[in-house]
Amino acid sequence: MVDLYRFHRLPVLPSLPNEILSIILGNFCLHCRETEETPHAYFHTQQQSGQPSWYSLDSKALYSMCLVSRKLRDVAQPILYHQFIPGYGDCWGSARSVWDRRLLPFVRTIILRPDLAAMVRRLYFHFSLLTSTTNDEVEAVLEQVTQTHDFLSDFLGHFHDKWPSDLTPYQPFCDELGGLLLVYLPNLTSLSLTGGTPSRNIPSSALRAAGVSSLRIQTIDLLGCGKDWGYRLDGILEMASSTLKTLNLNSCTSAGLQSLARPLPNLRNLRLTNCKFGSPRIESRFPNYMGLETFVYDAVCEDELPPEAFFHMVWRETHGPSLPSDVFEFLDRNKATLKTLRLDLRFEQNAPFMDERNITKQIPSLRGFPVLQNLYINSVLIYSTVDERPDDCGILVQLLPPPLVSLHVAETMGGRLIPRLVNGLLNLAETVLQGQFSGLKEVRCDIEQRLDDYAVGEMFARAGVDFGYETWPFGGSD
Repeated sequence: MVDLYRFHRLPVLPSLPNEILSIILGNFCLHCRETEETPHAYFHTQQQSGQPSWYSLDSKALYSMCLVSRKLRDVAQPILYHQFIPGYGDCWGSARSVWDRRLLPFVRTIILRPDLAAMVRRLYFHFSLLTSTTNDEVEAVLEQVTQTHDFLSDFLGHFHDKWPSDLTPYQPFCDELGGLLLVYLPNLTSLSLTGGTPSRNIPSSALRAAGVSSLRIQTIDLLGCGKDWGYRLDGILEMASSTLKTLNLNSCTSAGLQSLARPLPNLRNLRLTNCKFGSPRIESRFPNYMGLETFVYDAVCEDELPPEAFFHMVWRETHGPSLPSDVFEFLDRNKATLKTLRLDLRFEQNAPFMDERNITKQIPSLRGFPVLQNLYINSVLIYSTVDERPDDCGILVQLLPPPLVSLHVAETMGGRLIPRLVNGLLNLAETVLQGQFSGLKEVRCDIEQRLDDYAVGEMFARAGVDFGYETWPFGGSD
């Protein structure tokens, strides 16, 4: 029988301490529940088109808590305003997403409520937020700014000065709204943008005219960079150069990279996803970048290459998979601090080569990287030829850094390199048993259980290393 008296004595939500409530409600906030921010290109939740977006469900849950009582409102409201990220990740794919009446009410709120504006840490400025916004609505928001602050004329003047004279008469819209968000969100630390935002440039001089001397942004995530992203982000990068630690660029080409002219002295994490560089030198674009802790390079999908088959084969025969030609020299300059390295050429490995015996250049040994703990690498960078070699057994061990904790290997050359990879992994397990790589905790392979017949898992288990299968996320775009 249920003890009803005992049941009624159980604590109800409003009676819990605020600290416990914050932990519970934080599960409805991406900013709170992510211990390490996932790059936008890798953020996938298998959003179903006919279902509400996960972001709207989280926001509604927090909003509902605000209506229950003052105590719950005082806890839930700061969490609700930690982020404004409609459309983030794959939740834009929900057919039930509503884009109108989202951006402008948010802008009005942060103008009138500095206390709520100060709570915002994360912002995603999706271009779809602007598609249902009219010029009249933007004018109304600007009028509201005029009523509360006197900087608007000078602020807009800097946008007007940069307006091309051969276009239609100047009228504030997308970039000006983005600039206002930066003005009114003093504690913003994470900024995610799509290719159309900003459409031109948010001048640093405009932000200074509004009284902003610098931005506190630590992470910039740009999805769908375009060829002139460096120019479009230059004002933001200038104002955030002293605090920016992470730069994630998706769908970036060598031409787009050439538009980056501003040094970022405190950058620690650089991720280039869904990219195509080929022969251009990466170091010429990042000449002064030292102290990187994370470097990610994901090659672009084959269907985004020019369609002519002859071009595919000639380009690949000349350059191999499209790593920047000097990427290893670039990494060597950062070897004292690099902790995580991911080189992903899976999209590049399935197109035909004119001479398949030589796939690409073998990656140099990483033994001189004193703090490199997490390595994600394709087998084509371990074994640069299809044909087996006498030293196959030891190639992988000679490549790996001594402090290694986690190794992820992908082999998608149609299984042609599996026998060589098996020998390398078995030798690695034996080496761990002999006392080397004492910090190695896990090894993952992206080859669908095809190593089960070779007792690789059993060998690593003897060495105390967790072995399994895991598919890396692809860097995509919406």
